[in-house]
Amino acid sequence: MTTSRTAVAVLASMLYASSVLADAQCKGPILDGNTWNLVCSDDGKGDAEYQCNYQISVKNADGISDTVDASGSVAQGQEGIVIWSTIELQGSPVVSASIDSGSCTPD
Repeated sequence: MTTSRTAVAVLASMLYASSVLADAQCKGPILDGNTWNLVCSDDGKGDAEYQCNYQISVKNADGISDTVDASGSVAQGQEGIVIWSTIELQGSPVVSASIDSGSCTPD
């Protein structure tokens, strides 16, 4: 019983901490026409500027894959900030893109 309560307490504190620190986040990459964008926004609850750093997996029409860095800043209350955008990878159209890892942290 003590182990269960401890596990629940640890999980609750992790969720609370992540919600407090994660006032800005990025969505996507989103395909807009033929352009892939990583779009970030702040929820407006904090009073800090956030630095967003992500690793994006990209694959082109020729089957070539790569991982690229995406980074940018988001100020309090800003929405729809594009911190990364691409159309091609090694001269061929990008056909898929996804977030490998990353987060936004107070700057």
